[in-house]
Amino acid sequence: MLLLALSGWLAASCSSNVDSASQVILQVRLPDLKENADHGVIVIRERRIVWVGPQQLAPIPPGAAKFKADGLWALGADGRPLRAGQPATLILSRDPAGRHVVRQMRDGQWTP
Repeated sequence: MLLLALSGWLAASCSSNVDSASQVILQVRLPDLKENADHGVIVIRERRIVWVGPQQLAPIPPGAAKFKADGLWALGADGRPLRAGQPATLILSRDPAGRHVVRQMRDGQWTP
């Protein structure tokens, strides 16, 4: 009986740490990264960028939706580098100038 109670408590406490409102873009190239430029991460929550930087320092929320960019460049829709605090409006491009756009996100939603 105690084991059942403990397992129920553990399941409830683990599920409360799951962050389904967050998205994470992995394996993205970021113009501001000097080393390991293709190992960048972008964390998005509630339609805003909350973190941009190297993978080894990324605060990836448990349960966040993950998208692998496979080495595509990430830029703001205006072509500028991404910053925490700005709206999650960005492009993923094959080149650092943003001329060959593969995917687009507007206010935290991928466009078709």
